[in-house]
Amino acid sequence: SRNQSSGSSTSFDKPITMLTGKNKHYYVTIDMGHKSLEDGGDKQLPADLLAGGAARAFLFTIGDDLASARREETLKAIRLRVSFKECYPSWELVDVQLNGQPLGNEQIQTNFATFGDVPAVQGINELLISLAGRNEKPRNSTRIEGIELFVEYNTRKAN
Repeated sequence: SRNQSSGSSTSFDKPITMLTGKNKHYYVTIDMGHKSLEDGGDKQLPADLLAGGAARAFLFTIGDDLASARREETLKAIRLRVSFKECYPSWELVDVQLNGQPLGNEQIQTNFATFGDVPAVQGINELLISLAGRNEKPRNSTRIEGIELFVEYNTRKAN
């Protein structure tokens, strides 16, 4: 049992520093049955985007102190990747915003886009994705399968 009167610090009282400055991979959770919320799923993903419809909002939490890492120039890269179920050739119709700021400079692959230097913050982040115009697909929608955030730090060299 713990000695409550000792006043000694426990490992739970100290900030976790073992992971500070280490590369991270954050992601929005996916329903194991691959069902959207509308189809009875219990996670944010997968999610269907309707052409010309309202933006879909996704919330995720970042534990890293990104503001300090940027200030101290220890942050090497921070990238966001959005994956779609199938090849989606009309990326110019997809609008992506993170914390109210439009994202650009994407690298487009077959079924996903990666955005560099995104404005993620420590704590809760809101990603908005919408599909403009008309989509020629059946059901007039496209499915988001994955949302990932990669945080990469500069490696420190031993003195």
